Amino acid sequence: PLFLFAASLAAADSPGQGLTLRISAEDTSGGGTVQVKVFLAAPRQVASGALTMDFDPSVFGDVANVAAFSSTGDARGYAHVSGRHVDAHFWSPSGGIGQLPGLPVFTVLIPVLPGVAKGTTAVLTVDPSGTPPVSGYQAGPSWADTQGNTYSVVITPFTFHVGGTMSVQNVSP
Repeated sequence: PLFLFAASLAAADSPGQGLTLRISAEDTSGGGTVQVKVFLAAPRQVASGALTMDFDPSVFGDVANVAAFSSTGDARGYAHVSGRHVDAHFWSPSGGIGQLPGLPVFTVLIPVLPGVAKGTTAVLTVDPSGTPPVSGYQAGPSWADTQGNTYSVVITPFTFHVGGTMSVQNVSP
């Protein structure tokens, strides 16, 4: 299932430019749960996006939750989740995806397997093209603005590190 969340602030758009996706996650010990976050390197007005993600089965359990975010609260989407594979499509009629600097456009919550040694690394495989949209859904081109202009997408390489001790860093009501 795809759970949608929203925020309420807009940022300037720069149409016609490419998008750089940056992925981050805090180091998490074996037996913990990590939130993998996908950010835009710079704010853009994104009306639609899609991506597939595959997590290393020697490090991660099955995906627990996914979420897409829109600055205007109108994000919609769907995700096919199968074990450690996510295929997500999301859209915002107002182009509210990616307008909030410092906040993710998409997240995945996934457990780190118990017993995975501290220092273990895992490369996350991400494809920004996703699979073709499901018939009947409004998702447009993989990554596009409100006029249907397609963005070229580059992904900054990311390696997850197992480590540290678990601690609470932030709590929201």
